[in-house]
Amino acid sequence: MPDHLDVAEVFETSSYKDANQYLKLGWKLLSTYLRDYGHPVERHQWTVYCLAWPKDAGDPQHPESPQSRAQLQAELERLASEEDS
Repeated sequence: MPDHLDVAEVFETSSYKDANQYLKLGWKLLSTYLRDYGHPVERHQWTVYCLAWPKDAGDPQHPESPQSRAQLQAELERLASEEDS
């Protein structure tokens, strides 16, 4: 991967399954890091995956289907029009 990547969108997840789905669509892995909490003797840790969609790859692609995104957009527009009424 080049030293510099022009990024259109960033996505973080602690699910390796989600990270793999995004990678299959063309997202690039920027980094991983550990998050933790709890008592110093008994720490709970998990990995966070930071992914980026390159600007030169067009519109960002997401694992959910285009139909579900369209349904969500339609619902948001319906709610906005109800607020205006």
